[in-house]
Amino acid sequence: MLNRPLPQRLISLLGGGLLLAAVAGFVLLVLRPAFLPEGAVQAPLDLAALDLAALEQAAAEAEVCGHDLDLEGALVAARTAFGLQQGLDYPYAFAQVTTFLQQTGRLPDCYMTKAQARDLGWKSSGRTIDDIDPDGAVGGDTFGNREGLLPTRPANSYAVADLDYVEGYRGAARIVYDRRRTGEGAIWITVDHYDSFTAVPVDQ
Repeated sequence: MLNRPLPQRLISLLGGGLLLAAVAGFVLLVLRPAFLPEGAVQAPLDLAALDLAALEQAAAEAEVCGHDLDLEGALVAARTAFGLQQGLDYPYAFAQVTTFLQQTGRLPDCYMTKAQARDLGWKSSGRTIDDIDPDGAVGGDTFGNREGLLPTRPANSYAVADLDYVEGYRGAARIVYDRRRTGEGAIWITVDHYDSFTAVPVDQ
């Protein structure tokens, strides 16, 4: 190549650069999404503007389920930013819960199924979840996917858990996850009580 005239060398270098850019684009736009869970949606996350410490403090003060898991790293930061995008009140707790779920295959101990909550007195004489457990939330019950908005799975594959619960009646925000594929990050969020779902970011 060094023996070629300068114009030919420049053309060769330019061609190599364009090829490298094309390969990188193919990996990012084609190969990487192919390894995301079905239905995954990638959205730009503004991590630079994220005040993680303030969001962590807000979740701790409200005693939101999952606030004290103490998980760290790029994935927690990315999911916190994603939770903010989705309009969650406590995106840090959401990031902690979903990362814990992906790593362990189960919900944190602050969650209880509806049956467990009823055994503790939930709905008895108007009692709410915070009456029986100040940092508790409902989670772990089967989600039937009757709306058909998530990928088709065998019966009892999906489970659901509340988000942003602090006190009183339960809100509309939930995560739904595939019990058999949590390690792959098969987790979705709904903030409108199952009218729509968005895949939770798998990595960052």
